Amino acid sequence: AAAALAECFDDARSDTDRLAAAQRALFAPGNSVDPSFLDPGRTVVAARAQSFTPRLVVQGLDDRIAPPENGYRLRERWPDRVEVVDVPDAGHAILNEQPAAVSAAIINYIARLP
Repeated sequence: AAAALAECFDDARSDTDRLAAAQRALFAPGNSVDPSFLDPGRTVVAARAQSFTPRLVVQGLDDRIAPPENGYRLRERWPDRVEVVDVPDAGHAILNEQPAAVSAAIINYIARLP
């Protein structure tokens, strides 16, 4: 999975090869990769968003890049700041794979904020 992750962000590879690598590294079996996944702005936006606290961790249970145990460890370390929502049938590309589950988790979380 780590080698495939590196391939999907390798600009020297064709878009077809990068999407195939993304499928191997980030998506649960049977879910398709949307070509918009290769938009370079996605990485920058995600990195900025992850720097804020408190944190909602919406994680795919089939994620091979960031296994669910990572979210559980964050919650154990900062139980007052981290909430974890597990989403079945989703890999690292959870937003592409399970957009309804992700949006429902976010809406539910935001509705409970002060």
